[in-house]
Amino acid sequence: MLDRYVFYKDKYDYRLTLIEFARELSSETDLDALLRSAADRLRRTLAIERVAFFLIDDEGRFRLRDAENGRYDRRHYDLGFLATEPDHPYLFFEQTRHLMDVVSKNWPVTVRQTISELDLTYYLPCIVRGRTIAYLGVSRTEGGDFLTSEDLELLVTVSGYVGIAIENARLYRSLARKMQEYERLKEYSENIVESINVGILAADLEDRVESWNSRLEQLTGILRDDAVGHPLLESLPEDLVLQFGGVRGENGIRHVYRYALRPKIESKVIEMPGGGNGRANGDAAEPQRETVLNIAVAPLVSKDLEQIGRLIICDDVT
Repeated sequence: MLDRYVFYKDKYDYRLTLIEFARELSSETDLDALLRSAADRLRRTLAIERVAFFLIDDEGRFRLRDAENGRYDRRHYDLGFLATEPDHPYLFFEQTRHLMDVVSKNWPVTVRQTISELDLTYYLPCIVRGRTIAYLGVSRTEGGDFLTSEDLELLVTVSGYVGIAIENARLYRSLARKMQEYERLKEYSENIVESINVGILAADLEDRVESWNSRLEQLTGILRDDAVGHPLLESLPEDLVLQFGGVRGENGIRHVYRYALRPKIESKVIEMPGGGNGRANGDAAEPQRETVLNIAVAPLVSKDLEQIGRLIICDDVT
């Protein structure tokens, strides 16, 4: 009752839900949105004047992260006083402008200047699986008061949840970058395959088509969408597919010379305005004649040298 009606009044509900909010932070995958949300909630809940986050980089150094613009502060701060293995639940500076204690007197001048410029009273480590990945820095209250012991206990708990949220956001960002790189490499590889003037297809160990390039569409008259995901026998003649069987489990390359391929699908020709002819519905360029092919069949292997399928290359030698 005293908390609700005397000490905290309208702040009471914020304090009551702060831990719940901290738990929900881990669902936020955008690091900057996470930091902005945490800073705003802490300021409103505890009437703190300023909140700052110091994130560890790849070199193991802490850097001030601006939660508003999502960038690291370019100013040179000597954050050597932030330990990766802290001995206490938090650091406390009673006077940031004039450090008087014995420990701070032994610190470099640059460290004392940093503490003075930041003017933050408390630094709480955000620890995840025994590793400090960030520090939460907070000032005094808007009225210039120190935080109560209850407030500090609350912040120590919240800092743990903030650390987990930061770690999750970083992992998500790293995964997103890897996915973008994978998509870029995949597109690059596909462009190379599409640029080669031979038909190329890849099939898995179950003889199911995994890739089918544009040149093969032209040679066979079968669209990529109609071939990928289907058995080879649905796209290529049975007598030809049977000749591929000997490569399964082998390391060498099998050749089929001067194979006469007849189109399995008749050309879909429609009468165009003005009396001309054209292909219907964007169909692939289907061969109008028998095509003579030299074919090479090679095992398709993974980076671990494990065979995962077959690569079939068709060269038009008509």
